Amino acid sequence: MQSRGEHQLCKQTATLLSLHFICQHRTLSSGAPAVAALAAIMPVYHVVLFKLKPDVTAEQVDKWRDLILAMKGQVPGLLKISFGKPLPITAHRAQGFNVGLIAVLNKVDTVPIYAQHAAHQPVIQMKDELCTDSLAYDMEFED
Repeated sequence: MQSRGEHQLCKQTATLLSLHFICQHRTLSSGAPAVAALAAIMPVYHVVLFKLKPDVTAEQVDKWRDLILAMKGQVPGLLKISFGKPLPITAHRAQGFNVGLIAVLNKVDTVPIYAQHAAHQPVIQMKDELCTDSLAYDMEFED
């Protein structure tokens, strides 16, 4: 019996093989370029930087980190998520952003699902309580 991860990998492989076939035929049945189909499955980096309020405690940041990391396995399409401080050797270039997260989402269509998911809402609420500013940047990348 396949594990959930193996099953997901098989589904992704089948999708890629289908898209390879489509691309060789240059257009989709709708007449749209096949390249558009590839864009639909490119993973997305969701990068968010945060400026913590001066009075935020380490315990509050730890609780927030736990909420953030707990989203993996709850949010469909969230492949990986990391949270942490900038590297000491480059922190002076961070322009006051003192923590950040990087989430890897399986495709562009997952971004609004992630944003609206119930597991993401307490993360947003804590961000509003703990931060003076944030900066989000989403970018597709070839896997």
